[in-house]
Amino acid sequence: MIWSFLFIFIVHTLFTIVENVNTRRKDNMILEGPVAVYDRVSINNFVITKGTEINYPEKIPVVWNYEFDGPESVLDYAEISKVENGLWATVHVSNELLKCVMHDRGKIYCGGYYLCHKSHTLSDRVRCVDKANLMALGVYETGDEWLYLKVK
Repeated sequence: MIWSFLFIFIVHTLFTIVENVNTRRKDNMILEGPVAVYDRVSINNFVITKGTEINYPEKIPVVWNYEFDGPESVLDYAEISKVENGLWATVHVSNELLKCVMHDRGKIYCGGYYLCHKSHTLSDRVRCVDKANLMALGVYETGDEWLYLKVK
């Protein structure tokens, strides 16, 4: 008797999990958030100002923890736009792993991967970026409180 109940419970639980996974796959998930905020010193001790010249393509790759090991490490792509106080990213999530991670957490920290062409050091030893290319977006578990992507 108990084995029958346990079997029914396990089968029901498995069907529920599969149904939830299939529902998540059908969901269109969008992540949005600031990826650069002017005049805020990052944990890496650099700052981007409103006068910084930043170039970027229409879409940039999104990778986990700045791990750029080739095309297989790309989780998705972000569209970048300039806003009044910095740069804003929008990611239309198609990667199932990223969807699952974001479904459970709702927010993830991020930061730009820049190729710096010109910079100078301020009196407080902060590196001020004058000209750079935004090459990619890294997402990770901890970081600057003001750089994040949230589920829209």
